[in-house]
Amino acid sequence: MIRRLHRKYALVLGALGAVVLVVGLKLGARALGWEVLSLNPLLSGIVAADVFLMGFLLTGVLTDYKESERLPGEIAASLEVFFDEASTLYERTHDEAALEFLTFIQALGESIHDWFYKKERTNTLMDRLSELNRFFFALDPLAQSGTIQRLKQEQQTLPA
Repeated sequence: MIRRLHRKYALVLGALGAVVLVVGLKLGARALGWEVLSLNPLLSGIVAADVFLMGFLLTGVLTDYKESERLPGEIAASLEVFFDEASTLYERTHDEAALEFLTFIQALGESIHDWFYKKERTNTLMDRLSELNRFFFALDPLAQSGTIQRLKQEQQTLPA
């Protein structure tokens, strides 16, 4: 339990340790007469400006963090659209191209999973996403009007 708490509050404990160390060094330097910077209004203004800038930086980071939280769900939804369309085409036509597209979508999902865990490079994943166009071209004669357009739009909005 203590280990879990330590992991949860590791950043806070580390920052608290750094603050205690700096305050201790400041008090020690003051007691020994080695004080280089005395407390004055200019120093407090600099500290306030730093805190203000850190607030801006943290706001940007938190926005990116919230955005990244949605990313896996959006990718899964896009892959599900691809899979649903491919399985519908295969059930209707029993064409080899639709079956290949189904297996490709499964491999694409595994590639995206590997990309999340840094087992696959971004360039390789982008090449795989571009390969979708080859399947769209092959499936165009088999699909109903608008299906390929919908799949291309889903490819474009795929947030990978």
